[in-house]
Amino acid sequence: MKIGLLGFTFAHENMGCQALTYSFLGMLTEMFPNEKIDIVDFHEERSLGLVPERFPQLNIEIYRISLKKDFKGFLRKMNECDIIFDESYGDGFSDIYFTKSVIRHTLVKILAARSKARLVLTPQTYGPFKNRMLEKMAGKAIRMSAKVYSRDSISKEYAQSISHRKVVSLTDMAFGLKIDAPRSFEGKNFGINVSGLLWQGGFNGNENQFGLKTSYREYLARLIEYAHAEGYNVHLIPHVTKSFSAEREVRDSDSKACLALKEQFPYVTVAEDFEDPIRAKEYIAGMDIFIGARMHATIAAFSTGVFTVPFAYSRKFKGLYEDLHYPYFVDGCACDTDQAFQATVDIIANKEAYSKVQKKSLKIVERKLKRFEDDIRALLTSERS
Repeated sequence: MKIGLLGFTFAHENMGCQALTYSFLGMLTEMFPNEKIDIVDFHEERSLGLVPERFPQLNIEIYRISLKKDFKGFLRKMNECDIIFDESYGDGFSDIYFTKSVIRHTLVKILAARSKARLVLTPQTYGPFKNRMLEKMAGKAIRMSAKVYSRDSISKEYAQSISHRKVVSLTDMAFGLKIDAPRSFEGKNFGINVSGLLWQGGFNGNENQFGLKTSYREYLARLIEYAHAEGYNVHLIPHVTKSFSAEREVRDSDSKACLALKEQFPYVTVAEDFEDPIRAKEYIAGMDIFIGARMHATIAAFSTGVFTVPFAYSRKFKGLYEDLHYPYFVDGCACDTDQAFQATVDIIANKEAYSKVQKKSLKIVERKLKRFEDDIRALLTSERS
């Protein structure tokens, strides 16, 4: 059996995107612990990162997608696969970030659905789309897929509305990322994931790409001052770090934003650039309280029992956490800076009560991940027989 992967990343600077890949590969190796698994990663990347070390039983081939130069070769390679899983990097099946690349990726999904392999869309966010032509293309790709999963009910309803087919709502696969042990720190520790994307205003910089009402930089400064005054060791934790490719510029680097804040607040600790999502999660797991604007950074905290306050800039936060019956997040698109800061402080003030809610939410996560694992096991078992 040969498995194809689309929209999974092995060596990206975004630890959240890598966390989805690591979680999915971890699930596969647990399902078939005594088998070598052949995987084709359809991607533009040149590196497998640290995946071969982490998952030695996987036989992974990178096939660099080049629709212009090798269209027929690309189709042949897809036809070699028995099944193709597409993750869209978690939230890439939308034009809120880019348009041109999403058109290309959507076309690739349609080609995969037309191949001899079965296309499965793994739990992800669908939309929104501003471009109506692209929305129609997305609906077609969803409709043609063998199975479709969303990671929240908002995405489910949206995907069903544009495709007119059944979509199963589950949760984010990164909740299932396994770690060895949390990092150990002395005293009380307050972690803040600083989003370089929001720090610079969006991918293009110097603009409010996501329509925030909160002044993100002022919000962070006030959080740092608050945590320090409360006696916490303040950790600024990047979740988008440096690329495996020396030539690649990381425009939305969290690390750069963390270092800029370090100049303003010398007493903070800036975490290192992590080598993979497991190391990132182990560091985050050592916190007592965690605030984050990268959704997968908050998932790393939440899933390890760290009291978590997500800072939302898109509907993906609302969909994910409200489905888990955990509405204790701060909406940067609805709150001005004073409101956002006060909402954060109010949530922290109720830490004891909300931590109990968080534990119940993790039970929901367990059930949703189990449903997905059972489905994929049955699907892969049928392909092998």
